[in-house]
Amino acid sequence: MLLAAVQKETPDRLGAWVARLVDAAKQAKSHLDLDVLCFGLLATVWGWTTASQQIDRELLQAVIEALRGLPGESLRADPVLYALARFANISERAPQAQRTFFALRVIALLRISDQMKALELLWE
Repeated sequence: MLLAAVQKETPDRLGAWVARLVDAAKQAKSHLDLDVLCFGLLATVWGWTTASQQIDRELLQAVIEALRGLPGESLRADPVLYALARFANISERAPQAQRTFFALRVIALLRISDQMKALELLWE
């Protein structure tokens, strides 16, 4: 993945590359909310898509911070909470055990402060 290479070679430029990817997606799909576009990128880095390879926790954290700090047009929701809400909605029909296992796997990759928010959101 491009962002993994940027993180490895020039981590100080990751935020700029995330912004470029989001901007390119916004230009290609201008009818979609910025939150939805960021969800797609975050879901891929988080390991939720078939495009994902091995999950890199440091890369995930860096992308989350880059999304939270996007210049210009701002997100309407925190990218982590938005992604988790989408996950809860998408996985609603999955068996409870499968949802729980996946949710715990996903939450374990977050920082403690985001883990607390995630638990509150998913188990309201």
